[in-house]
Amino acid sequence: MDGLAAQLTETELEYLQKHPDVISIRPDRKLQIQTTYSYKFLGLNAARENGWYQAGFGSGAIIGVLDTGVWPESPSFNDHDMPPVPKKWKGICQSGKAFNSSNCNRKLIDA
Repeated sequence: MDGLAAQLTETELEYLQKHPDVISIRPDRKLQIQTTYSYKFLGLNAARENGWYQAGFGSGAIIGVLDTGVWPESPSFNDHDMPPVPKKWKGICQSGKAFNSSNCNRKLIDA
């Protein structure tokens, strides 16, 4: 599926609507917030003194995902433009059945 976002004039919009390669055009919508309850729901304090605020709202967090079908050659695991592996990461990249530790990089840090 290919797509794009663009700001168009009425003339440009009409031209694209008639183009045989264009399947659909949808206008952008401004959405309104539906709740302000998230902090309470998640058990977070919205004050500046809380741990969530002090921790940078999760900036630099290491997130673990159990994926029983990692395909390291997939472009999804390309580490181009990724920062270095966080120094606090103490894990190792372990090889296993059909997975060589040389497949690890700055995005796929353990498997």
